[in-house]
Amino acid sequence: MNLPFIIDSTTGERTDIYKEFDLRVLRMTYTCRNCKRTFTNELQYELHRDTCSAEALICKRCGGRFSERRATRDGWYYTCPNDDCDGAGRGDDLHSVHDFSIETRVK
Repeated sequence: MNLPFIIDSTTGERTDIYKEFDLRVLRMTYTCRNCKRTFTNELQYELHRDTCSAEALICKRCGGRFSERRATRDGWYYTCPNDDCDGAGRGDDLHSVHDFSIETRVK
């Protein structure tokens, strides 16, 4: 059986198309639309997506992440729901996940 193949123009090496496709699938990344976090595993991305919400807020003081619903009682005044944090005010200490992007630190 003859399988389709491609030939590298610089080395002349013959590569099976299916093998090349499999390598590309392994390198695929998934990015959350809400918080911009990236995942290399589809299952991890799906599990994250179940809990990530566009309405989620992040506290600038403690780094906590929570739903908008937990941060307010009346829809006007917002406070961080974490007991050990006194962050308050939407736009002051509390920001939407859309305002942030995840970045890895290099030590």
